[in-house]
Amino acid sequence: MATRERPTGSFRPVAAVRDAVVDSAVEVMGRRGVYQARLEDVAQAAGAGLEGVRAHFKDKDDLLATVVDELVGRLAELTPERELAGLELALRVRRVVQEHLAHFQQHPGQLLVLHQARGITLQEPERFPAVGVALQLYPVLLGRLLRQPGQPESPAQRRAAVVLASIILGAAVGRVDRRDDTLIAAAARAYSAILQEP
Repeated sequence: MATRERPTGSFRPVAAVRDAVVDSAVEVMGRRGVYQARLEDVAQAAGAGLEGVRAHFKDKDDLLATVVDELVGRLAELTPERELAGLELALRVRRVVQEHLAHFQQHPGQLLVLHQARGITLQEPERFPAVGVALQLYPVLLGRLLRQPGQPESPAQRRAAVVLASIILGAAVGRVDRRDDTLIAAAARAYSAILQEP
């Protein structure tokens, strides 16, 4: 995403400023990493000024939680649930894993942001509760995609979705090819095995 220039004296609606800040944060954090990205960098890229960023986000952690939420939303758009309906479980897992790995190969900055956000919440969960909550949306998304329509979620499915999210992110960080049948078969087996647990 290119840096947007804000013409002097121009007016942008509040929602447009917020969207520009989030899009710019995805780009800046994806390029520089979560740790090195500064609010000033995001503000400059968004053409919003630091006060414009702070009008929507109290701090970098608040912005990061919104960025993670945005990235999970983008992943949700990859595979419409209706396209998975009727497929057997192994095929649903294969399709979702392949599409998510392909997405991360095309958008390594988004992977970097999710990976670093996950590391932050594992190291200091009490400091980053909003980021942790946003990261929980990814396994929720996976669980929804892999259940048959109308099927209620079970505790085993929740655990299986958390494991699958870790497998996908770990494989993407390790640059595993999305066509790697060994990984995909292992992911499907792991998901199925956890579903068999009481």
